[in-house]
Amino acid sequence: RASVPRHCRPARWLMPRLAALLEDCPGVEPWIDTSGRIVDFKETEASIAIGLAEGPIPAGPALVLGQEQLAPLHAPGAEWPPVAGQALIQCEMAAGWPEWFESSGAQMPDAGVMTFTDQDLVLNAAAAGLGAALSCRFLAETDVEAGRLVAPATESLPSGRQWIAVTTETELANAATLRVWRWLEQQVS
Repeated sequence: RASVPRHCRPARWLMPRLAALLEDCPGVEPWIDTSGRIVDFKETEASIAIGLAEGPIPAGPALVLGQEQLAPLHAPGAEWPPVAGQALIQCEMAAGWPEWFESSGAQMPDAGVMTFTDQDLVLNAAAAGLGAALSCRFLAETDVEAGRLVAPATESLPSGRQWIAVTTETELANAATLRVWRWLEQQVS
């Protein structure tokens, strides 16, 4: 059985692809850990961990799934920049709106700021029409493709972090884990 635990909550990327994973890797029984803890392959049943990395890629088998580029996103029909009654929504674990407006050369509007601990909540708040989210385009790509969110600006703020999948050679000796790893490779090729 291959387990696909994750930390740093990349559910927005994984969940829309889960049906394809199950179809492409018959017999795999994912165990998805959303606890947010760092995965220690020696002490858990984890086979693959997906998370946000800063700095160099860890030694051993690792895949870069996507770069963290922070960009404004809002519900279709919402005003950009946000107007009175709408918030600038951000995640506490990423750069904030002042950095984005400074890097884009635009004037930061006089709007309240709403901060969440989780990117999923940030994107859900924006999709609910509460304001504009500063979030990772990589995590929001299926929301934008489905029309739940709109990207009103082309400017993005690179965070220097990237979403990666990591495992060990020992874990890749398991046939189910290897099938999932190959599937992940196809997702980013």
